[in-house]
Amino acid sequence: MKRRRNGLSRALVAAAAVAVALGVGLVTLSPAMAAPDSVSIDSITVDPGAQGTVNLEALDIGSPGLGAWEIDIVYNPSVVTPVTCSPQNGSVCNPNFSSNTVRVVGASAYGLMGDSTLASITFRCTREGTSTLSLNVAEFADATENEPVPIGPGVQDGTVSCIQTTPPAPGAPTATPAPGEEPEPTATEPVVRALPKSGMGGGSDGNALAWLIGASVSAVVAASAGVAAWRLSARRT
Repeated sequence: MKRRRNGLSRALVAAAAVAVALGVGLVTLSPAMAAPDSVSIDSITVDPGAQGTVNLEALDIGSPGLGAWEIDIVYNPSVVTPVTCSPQNGSVCNPNFSSNTVRVVGASAYGLMGDSTLASITFRCTREGTSTLSLNVAEFADATENEPVPIGPGVQDGTVSCIQTTPPAPGAPTATPAPGEEPEPTATEPVVRALPKSGMGGGSDGNALAWLIGASVSAVVAASAGVAAWRLSARRT
């Protein structure tokens, strides 16, 4: 009898141990399986002198949603310049916050769930190169009423690559050569050289037709004189 009880006790202890192990495993795996809250900005490629737009987004935001945010986008002002910033979903955007920063702040009383675009920023490429778009998240909190809870989001920076991807249009200005370098040869219109003026029948306003006529007359006169001289010499002999 005692042996049966001991065996049952051992079975119950083993079952409890398995249940505890499974429970711990489930608790441990659940956070890893859940998608983390994050904030992200696009990466784009733009021709030098052209413009391109990137989106600042909040991604995979769980309940109760995103309630408040303050995000700085730091760029390289020697490569790109912000042109416009279009706020969305309760944001306010300042493209000229500082010489190298665009600031986006906002709030949502109901909370932004899932994926949401917070702002769209258009940059102009001022020269060839690459500018990193670094995100500095000063505030990112959920929409808990009266007591917003801070969210530690994952951050995905972006880039603007200013690279010539399309051939320049015909007649477009080319880069100025550096001192000491020979300029690139360019196609030019054929040069038409003016014919000399004959001075016949019109003074300084003579044209190519007058020159041709004068040249033809001179040639005829010279030919006639040559024939006359040959005949004269023939008669003497």
